[in-house]
Amino acid sequence: MTFPVLQRLLWRLIILTVVAACQNKQKAIVPSSAFSYNLVETEIKDYVSGYPVGFAIKFTNRSTEGTTYSWDFGNGSTSVDKDPIITYAQSGTYTVQLTTTSSTGSQQVTRQPITIQDCVLKRITIADFQWNAIGQVPTWDNTKRADLTLELGQRSTTSSPIVISNSLYRAEPVKGIINTTVPFTIPVTRPVILNQAVLANFIINLYGNDGGGNQLVYSSGASGIGFSAGFSTLTRLYTISSGPITLECSYQ
Repeated sequence: MTFPVLQRLLWRLIILTVVAACQNKQKAIVPSSAFSYNLVETEIKDYVSGYPVGFAIKFTNRSTEGTTYSWDFGNGSTSVDKDPIITYAQSGTYTVQLTTTSSTGSQQVTRQPITIQDCVLKRITIADFQWNAIGQVPTWDNTKRADLTLELGQRSTTSSPIVISNSLYRAEPVKGIINTTVPFTIPVTRPVILNQAVLANFIINLYGNDGGGNQLVYSSGASGIGFSAGFSTLTRLYTISSGPITLECSYQ
């Protein structure tokens, strides 16, 4: 085989290699990576400006040309679901990262911050108070006046259901309270965080003092008393209720 023939074959091989490389490059699929997020609970999402601790958040994948997805939520949680739903246990600002991979292995990464807010106690309301409720002091009647102290806390799982082992807030005494069906409020004088994780083993105790020392006159830890919780669209506050007592929290 002469040199010119070899030269022509070499050039043909080079041309075929270049064409094949161009064809392979044209076949590469490059994805886009994008997402949005919103609260799952429709009752609350239209009334809060942020994202509360303990509430489910849905991340909606808006990527194109992706076949697999990898999420990092900035709090140690990850997911490979297309549209994952997660909750954050602590407040703060987190960076959420989505990596989108196409069928040819090309990747795109996008990041967004998300701010998670605490549930902060704003107001305590007692709607209907009777001294002869649970924990009554037998000598007290409908005309009895006493100073009322409210305490919020967590009980130990091994101790009495009405004993607070971890006090979260103890209000200043409200003076001269008598049996009443007229709602009254107890001031909140410092920030108190009542996220859903804090509400585990949570109890509310009321103590009355007629001059002879504090005596327990009401406890949500007593038998038959439970909590109800929900978001009020009228007040835009998250409410936690037990019997006549309502705690109202704000995420603003």
